[in-house]
Amino acid sequence: MKKILFMGLMLLTVFTFVACGGVTTGTTTNPVTTDGNTTNAPTTNPTTQSPTTTQKTTIVDPDSPKIFIHYYRFNADYTDWNIWGWQNKPTGLDGAAYYFEDDDTAVEYNFGGKVTVININETFPEITRLGLIVRKGNWTAKDIDADRFVDIPAMGQNEEFHIYLVEGDERIGTFLGDPDGPSKNPKLKYAYFTDLDVIKFEGTENLVAESIVVKADDISQEILERNVLGAIGTVTLVDEIDFSKVYTIEATFSDTITRSFPVTFDGIYDSAEFEMAFGYDGDDLGAVVNETNTSFRVWAPVSQSVTLNIYDTGTPEELGGTDTPIATYEMAKDVLGTFYHVEEGNLHGKYYTYTVNNGGILAEVVDPYAKSAGVNGL
Repeated sequence: MKKILFMGLMLLTVFTFVACGGVTTGTTTNPVTTDGNTTNAPTTNPTTQSPTTTQKTTIVDPDSPKIFIHYYRFNADYTDWNIWGWQNKPTGLDGAAYYFEDDDTAVEYNFGGKVTVININETFPEITRLGLIVRKGNWTAKDIDADRFVDIPAMGQNEEFHIYLVEGDERIGTFLGDPDGPSKNPKLKYAYFTDLDVIKFEGTENLVAESIVVKADDISQEILERNVLGAIGTVTLVDEIDFSKVYTIEATFSDTITRSFPVTFDGIYDSAEFEMAFGYDGDDLGAVVNETNTSFRVWAPVSQSVTLNIYDTGTPEELGGTDTPIATYEMAKDVLGTFYHVEEGNLHGKYYTYTVNNGGILAEVVDPYAKSAGVNGL
């Protein structure tokens, strides 16, 4: 059977080439030999996210336009948390660390957490898009795995642009109360099976055991035991997991609202039962091209959904290409944890990525079974 290879959250948008043979990283191609080994070590492109930390917190030019990044953590512990920020457009520039301080901005901007300020004239005078990662210390941990990007408007002297972030929420707000921005409402932070009948979970506030409900395909499951201590708890189900179903867990919070969260398989990936349920040994993973159609199959058993993105070019917009796909297709959930789609026509020469939905978090990822890749492909 195939070894377990999960669709992780990639740090860069990558494009996979619909073709046979060779892996391209930047402008360096590594042909794959018949035994699966590359003929030379890959040469990677330098990224704008250097691991070397340069702390920038002092505002040198008080009249410069500024980017305020507001950040809210539910437990109010901001120790060592900082923003790694870099100019993504019009050209990529090296990043730096910006540490949080007390948010003393005016009431119409104050988010109730901490804030850090980027002085544009001092750092990125021509910036049109900011890349950012919320991290702890010097890459000890990250708030969410994915890089985030924000378009920055043109600003004059003394003008401000505000960004709003919340712990564990991938959404970005650009004004206080932004309906498309992150939520400070209490919620579950994670939930996953640690055994075939046990789920571990944690909330952003203390939980009431009696409010915990587990559902499989929207049908409530009988719970044998609930154990909750503060914000962390476990439930033991009467029945063991049915891998053909989608599990969710619900809790009622202090605002009297019940919220649900998907339950993942994080604690049972290595179990024989997981291997039996999702071990796929077919030979059609990746893109398969013939004269009349092109089929795509990807193994993503932990994903709730997968979208196929087709591109004309494998070069991102900042390097003269495009970040917009020419077509997207919702893939059908198929056998043994795979997702499948067939598109009419020979797509040789096109590029593609997948957008995976893992626990409500969307990430654009490369096909691990691709034979070639575009710029920044891994």
